[in-house]
Amino acid sequence: MKKIIIPIITVILIIFLVIVIFFIYNLLGDDITKINNVTENEKREIISLMKLDDYCNEISLEKITVPLTYRDIYYKIYFSCSTNIDIDNIESDQNYDLNFDKIKDNQYICTVSYMEKQIDILERIRGKYSK
Repeated sequence: MKKIIIPIITVILIIFLVIVIFFIYNLLGDDITKINNVTENEKREIISLMKLDDYCNEISLEKITVPLTYRDIYYKIYFSCSTNIDIDNIESDQNYDLNFDKIKDNQYICTVSYMEKQIDILERIRGKYSK
């Protein structure tokens, strides 16, 4: 009898552990959308949203990430630029809060938020290019 109960309990514990890991991943993970193939109009919209029109000539967009649990609070836009950007001089406007971080040479992250609401431009692009 013990030979049968121990494997059954082990299988139940493994299944429970997999379910817990799945829920933790969904709570702490990010929803990633690759945006390296966006159209020129969409690229211009994202660049003007980030206020980078005057700072860089050649921008390559990589991806947009959104936390799964806080979908409507902020977006992280990963991009690279042909030149170094002085990220301290880029100011947020009345509508969007922009925070820039440098990952490494010419690669950056822009965190965009708008009063804890969805940003229509980014949601439209995410909807079009998400898998």
